[in-house]
Amino acid sequence: MPAGRGSSITEAERKGDLSLEDVKTSIVSREDETINVRVQLPGKATQKVFDEALTFLARDAPPVPGFRKSKGGTGPHIPSSILLQMLGKSRVTKFVLQEILSITIQEFIKKENFKVNPEIRTTQTESEMETAFRPGSAFGFNVILQLEKSDSDEDSEEQSDSSE
Repeated sequence: MPAGRGSSITEAERKGDLSLEDVKTSIVSREDETINVRVQLPGKATQKVFDEALTFLARDAPPVPGFRKSKGGTGPHIPSSILLQMLGKSRVTKFVLQEILSITIQEFIKKENFKVNPEIRTTQTESEMETAFRPGSAFGFNVILQLEKSDSDEDSEEQSDSSE
């Protein structure tokens, strides 16, 4: 399995290693069990999460000729441009977008106390988001969340069906 594929920094985020600050989430529209949420990040947040993801992915990367691990077991200090070239910009960007989406929506759901289906859809395609994302620039996207029906909703529907 390639480094970073399927791995997530969300565990690291809980330990304080990764943080998204000044993220703005707002409800654009709400119809029945569907909520359209707008997420906006300032440029400094996109740069920070990109740099942290690059460092995270570099931990699992193969050794780079000319760069040795420093004493104490910490990884080598490899310039970001070399890391980005080695790991592939598209792969790093996809990983960053996955982390941004996961972290921001988890925080939004927790803050609003919503129960949603685990499938999260963006209104933009993956390639549109990848094209729009630039580390250091403001970035925004929309997410469609499907609310789970609560037990009381299901009970009231069953009662209305049985009363007919």
